[in-house]
Amino acid sequence: MFYKIETIDNITSTSNRSKVREFKFAAVQDIQCLCAKHFQYLADIRTSSDQCNITCGGGSDDKNGVPMTCGGAKSVEVYFLKGDCVKGSFTADHAASRYAGCIKKPKTLPSSNLHIVTSSHNCMTVCQSEEHPLAFYDRKNCWCGRARNSIDLTRKVDSCNTSDTVTTLRTQVFRTFVEDIRCGNVRLLPPGMYNRTLLATYPGSGNTWTRYLLEKATGYYTGSVYNDRSLSEIGYLGESIEVKEKRTDIIKDHFVNNKPISDFSAAFILVIRNPYKCIISFFNWALKSGSHVKSAPDEVIQQKINQTMKEEVLSWAKLHEKILSQKRPVLVMYYEDIVADPISSVRKMVEFLPNPALHPSDLEERLACLSQEITGLARRPPRKHSYFFPPKVRLDVNKAIEKVREMLRKRGIEKDLPPYERGPEMEW
Repeated sequence: MFYKIETIDNITSTSNRSKVREFKFAAVQDIQCLCAKHFQYLADIRTSSDQCNITCGGGSDDKNGVPMTCGGAKSVEVYFLKGDCVKGSFTADHAASRYAGCIKKPKTLPSSNLHIVTSSHNCMTVCQSEEHPLAFYDRKNCWCGRARNSIDLTRKVDSCNTSDTVTTLRTQVFRTFVEDIRCGNVRLLPPGMYNRTLLATYPGSGNTWTRYLLEKATGYYTGSVYNDRSLSEIGYLGESIEVKEKRTDIIKDHFVNNKPISDFSAAFILVIRNPYKCIISFFNWALKSGSHVKSAPDEVIQQKINQTMKEEVLSWAKLHEKILSQKRPVLVMYYEDIVADPISSVRKMVEFLPNPALHPSDLEERLACLSQEITGLARRPPRKHSYFFPPKVRLDVNKAIEKVREMLRKRGIEKDLPPYERGPEMEW
């Protein structure tokens, strides 16, 4: 089903390469490349087809020599464009931008994928050509592969740039541009009645990022009560599906303006973040027209702190009271814990979900895959700032924090609320 689309016949020309960068989605049908800014201009996400069986022209085969497909007679294969491709070999700048961290070297290495190279970017070039999502380099050897139980990229160690003795036990990891298909296949639920979960947060508490983690882990799109087009444009395709269609689970809601709780939810995941941090994040979102990646000027944020911080922190406390007073199951997650250990956190959330369809048999494989791309699709770039919270504002915020702490204890939540009273400087 096609809507407004753009056909690009000659992508090698300078003008067309520039034009393609404007688009986020691409579809292939036979020898045609179709580009669009929105998924719905290319296809209807509610329908899926197993008829993508036209062999690509030009003798395009995968690394195993199997001919690749380019859509079907009445079907297209749709791709989300995450960034520009690299033509030719990687450079040192490419390696620096794709650096995933330093990890302890696994006891066993895949010798079949071992190479002798002289630099990290040469290692990336080799692994990219062999279609591996990760390149491992220890100043001497290069090997290619993907994350698995013994290679969790969220378990990083100190820098590899130390003594040679230490680096023999550690390896640098770089991400190529090859997608790991283990967690790349995300789809809508088939229509049906499900015990659905509400993902409740105060705005700015990591709801969008948590949705990304859960989509990759479960293999199904999350939903939302907001239909935020800016999110569907960057890959959160469940955002464009009405909740009443019953094609999504794990539904985002911030419960602003005393909004009542929907009766379709069987359980809640409540993500709590330091109010000194999440309210600032919310101010950035509100002042930048709902952008999930832009930041407002510091002086404007400071003005909001002085004028409306008390009102916002009361809303922060009221949301948590609303959820914690429910008779239905509630899983409380602290945002700071998710940041510290995202894989263990998302595993805990998946195990809590009441819908059995969201418990994949290959969960551990999907989590290993997720550890390679943990950042997500929408992230506001970190920046240094030093906001001043007047004593009266701090008093109001800390009263709200203590109130929520008492609610959690009354609910029987085992893990106490972190010491948010320390303010935005709190280390966690």
